[in-house]
Amino acid sequence: MNFFSNNIELLTESKNFSWKEFNAATATSQDDLSSIEKINMEQLIKISSYFHITMDALCKQNLSEKRYKKSIKMLILDVDGVMTDGGMYYTEKGDDLKRFHTKDGMGIKTLCKNGFPVGIISASFSSELVVRRAKALGMKHIYVGKREKLEVLNDWCKELNISTSDVAYIGDDVNDLRIMKAVGVSACPKDAVSIVKSNADIILNRKGGKACVREFIDLYIQEITRD
Repeated sequence: MNFFSNNIELLTESKNFSWKEFNAATATSQDDLSSIEKINMEQLIKISSYFHITMDALCKQNLSEKRYKKSIKMLILDVDGVMTDGGMYYTEKGDDLKRFHTKDGMGIKTLCKNGFPVGIISASFSSELVVRRAKALGMKHIYVGKREKLEVLNDWCKELNISTSDVAYIGDDVNDLRIMKAVGVSACPKDAVSIVKSNADIILNRKGGKACVREFIDLYIQEITRD
């Protein structure tokens, strides 16, 4: 897979970046950078040199993944529509049921065992069920209720002496928007509502309740726990 265009977009986001200086140094235009096919080898060498990275990294590595991995110090999850498929299931007696994916569970449990903080902030009605699942996975930061999600997160950040910019959040619906805009990395399942998708840094390939949390962990966090 070629990541050239995405990497160029990422590398030119810096406030100190100058297109005029860059174009002069690399003999390229912004239109040239829209596709690797428009760049010749001499220009590619100059671009790589300008950003102080290898040509292989520029074209074949997803630099955004590395950026996110370095910045994430805590993972916060919504429950309904993220850890579950968002469906509401009841027994014949009227008890609530939720279906959690075992792969999500394994990923979360691994992070917690390695001392990486994972938390849940949910407005779910099935509070006992959610708390029980979270504790079983080793989570220490659990909130189920009606408080504003960002307020809860701010309290946890003070406790851990980290910034909201150090946090990754996975949400799927409109009540997640405020906290998603406040954190350093925001992600959503493939089937999140449209407005959430348009505000998320990362749109995952898996749907809610279908191991989307594990996908995020494996791509953006797991390597941290192996360092």
